[in-house]
Amino acid sequence: MITDCKDFDTEGGLLIKKQLFKLSIFFFIIFVQTFWSPAVFAEKKHLLLLEKVLFLHFHLKMKLVS
Repeated sequence: MITDCKDFDTEGGLLIKKQLFKLSIFFFIIFVQTFWSPAVFAEKKHLLLLEKVLFLHFHLKMKLVS
């Protein structure tokens, strides 16, 4: 277990830093491909539009009732 920052100053510590950096880039790329692909983005826009339409519908319905 790493208990001190000096553990990263060794040659093995630098290797761990490089591997963690590569791993973080890998997960970032997967995250971007998953959540910002055109199909998912279009579906989210569609859901946002549906949410706005439903909100306006119920808002107008409440105004008519009151």
